[in-house]
Amino acid sequence: MVSVMDIDEFRERNQELADMGYLHMPFDDDEGRSFFRKGMPRTHHLHVVVEGSEAWEPHIRFRDLLRGDHVLRERYSQLERGSAARQRNDRQAYLDSNHQLIDEALQRPLVDPR
Repeated sequence: MVSVMDIDEFRERNQELADMGYLHMPFDDDEGRSFFRKGMPRTHHLHVVVEGSEAWEPHIRFRDLLRGDHVLRERYSQLERGSAARQRNDRQAYLDSNHQLIDEALQRPLVDPR
């Protein structure tokens, strides 16, 4: 994930990412974020969000939860691999398959990874 201060200013540079093989995948509510993927099958995901925005917070919180909980990290890894294989050509089904685990995790308190 990349943080930016101004998403519109960043979007003026989308062609640079396209030149590197990234494809912009618009969200229904693209406010404050952009998403790109690379490769087919996908090899890279790039989330670009405004730092401190509503879109930023859950990504950072989930990252911190994964860092602090090896069981959650393994469950998520297995889910991701399975979802990627089953929903290779259906982005919405792929996203839907991950939301339950992510939503459950975001309700948990953070664990200090030290």
